[in-house]
Amino acid sequence: MPCTTLLVGKNASYDGSTLIARNDDSQSTRFTPKKLAVIHPEQQKREYETVLSHLKIQLPDNPMRYTAMPNALKGEGIWAASGINEAEVAMTATETITSNPRVLGADPLVEYDEETNTPGGIGEEDIVYLVLPYIHSAREGVLRLGSLLEKYGTYEMNGIAFSDHDEIWWLETIGGHHWIARRVPDDAYVVMPNQLGIDTFDLKDAFTTQENHLCSDDLKEFIEKNHLCLNLGDSFNARYAFGSHDDSDHVYNTPRDWFIRRYLNPRTYKWDGENGEEVLPMWVADMDFRTAPAIVQALQERVAHGIFGYTRVPEAYYEAVSDWFGRRHGWKIPCEWMIYTSGVVPALSAVIKALTVPGDKVVVQTPVYNCFFSSIRNNGCECVTSSLVRECDTYRIDFEDLERKVAGAKLMVLCNPHNPVGRVWTKEELERIGTICIRHGVTVVSDEIHGELVYPGHVYTPFASLSNEFARHSVTCFSPSKAFNIAGLQIATIVAQNEDVRRKIDRAININEVCDVNPFGVVATLAAYREGEEWLCQLTDYLWENYQCMKRFCATFLPLFPLMKLEGTYLVWMDCRKLGVSSAHLEEHLIREVGLHLNAGTMYGEEGEGFMRWNIACPRASLIEGLERFRSYADRHLEPAEACGENR
Repeated sequence: MPCTTLLVGKNASYDGSTLIARNDDSQSTRFTPKKLAVIHPEQQKREYETVLSHLKIQLPDNPMRYTAMPNALKGEGIWAASGINEAEVAMTATETITSNPRVLGADPLVEYDEETNTPGGIGEEDIVYLVLPYIHSAREGVLRLGSLLEKYGTYEMNGIAFSDHDEIWWLETIGGHHWIARRVPDDAYVVMPNQLGIDTFDLKDAFTTQENHLCSDDLKEFIEKNHLCLNLGDSFNARYAFGSHDDSDHVYNTPRDWFIRRYLNPRTYKWDGENGEEVLPMWVADMDFRTAPAIVQALQERVAHGIFGYTRVPEAYYEAVSDWFGRRHGWKIPCEWMIYTSGVVPALSAVIKALTVPGDKVVVQTPVYNCFFSSIRNNGCECVTSSLVRECDTYRIDFEDLERKVAGAKLMVLCNPHNPVGRVWTKEELERIGTICIRHGVTVVSDEIHGELVYPGHVYTPFASLSNEFARHSVTCFSPSKAFNIAGLQIATIVAQNEDVRRKIDRAININEVCDVNPFGVVATLAAYREGEEWLCQLTDYLWENYQCMKRFCATFLPLFPLMKLEGTYLVWMDCRKLGVSSAHLEEHLIREVGLHLNAGTMYGEEGEGFMRWNIACPRASLIEGLERFRSYADRHLEPAEACGENR
């Protein structure tokens, strides 16, 4: 295995410990023997001389006892690798990382000049000995190493990990004298493979409170003077600015990250399907993020109980749902209107079964979530489509067509917010839909599973909240599964004001034998709605920045592939018609040629032909990798003039 570092926050480990680990790679199949050394204070020299760079450094007089893992054989430097001191602070020596010519031109590495006998900087062989005996916390380790780098420089690019009982910090060198460091979140783990890996870096925090970010004193000036910010936006991405961007990342470094994360994460449908080992999955709608800590803790406590019989859904469940919608959306749902079930798709199927007979017409607005079609078809009903109208980078409702299609139908299945085109329907649009449906005696069945994932400038409005009349003529289905990444826990809520309608739905649920839910779904819903709001706000901020990142990337490198404006969900709708192939063909060939799995637009109706759906609920590095893979494919298959951007 090539050199790889693993960092685990205390809330992401089984026993609450902070964990850091690094393997050492071999050179051309040669194994370098290592040994464990314990260095006592009296053995620590007060003047340290590097072997490789011939640099002499005066050391403090108060070293602690510490361990190291130097080479067992002499001749090529010390290479301490890692260690822990008597204050129980641990560190790795290095993870070799790569930069780019812009950075190295602005701040060259400090290398030993044999002709003039000019000393070089510090490097992997030295760092443990220079830092570990003198630090009492991980943060202190970052600050000491940072000061040494600024004073003496380095002859190589490295990443170094520090840990104590409470914190893990990761430091990366930038050129010869500059550096950045970021605290690993307590509930996260990091896989770091031979590349500068810090992406989002908060410069404001680094130069003010320094809670989670540290850096060289002059980093702002260094970035500005040398025009290193490549973000095309307001936020600062350190990997863009300082990291490498070459083929070795795509074939040597990043795949290790994915493989290790797949091994450490529970198996999922998305990551372990066909070709799971080679393919980056950006298709099925779940997230690559650990859910809210409050949910994890609640589930751990439930597991500790150790009894998993049939679940009685408590009154607290209904109260939590009602309180959440009342607080966030101004809709205080009476508890007696609610029915629990095992998911939104089973809920939709049960509602259609309850309120139709075979042959009835059900209206949908296409392109739309593909399970609408199967739920309608499986209940023997006729699916009637009213196509949304594309206007520039968004879609609108053709209300005249909708009214024609609704006339004679039994139900309309509404997607609010809309998957896959990313619309969050306005209050005025919903009111027009409701007025049309009520005029024709059509019940609205509203799938509102993405209602919590809405971005600046837009507001999710529950359809049934608009008026008492709308509530009487509608059924609403929702779940915390999308917003909190708990889809596998299988729980959803159906809301129906009409008692007779509720009775029919309850009967249909029981006919399908999906009336019971598992205990973890109940526990997770309670924790999400009671304690997950702050986490959800942070999530939507991150998703919004992912979308902005994607927009900037596409504007620069993929201008022939317009993105639809994202108002809600984490699903981005891309126009790929410039490639001149079907969506199904494109889905297949992206998987086969560049290892990228997107959803073909035709899954969502014939109006989706030529479009692809992206799931951007993933770490930003994964998003960028997916975009790079798509770019690689597009460059191969576009006409040369188009691929070069001549038609921009």
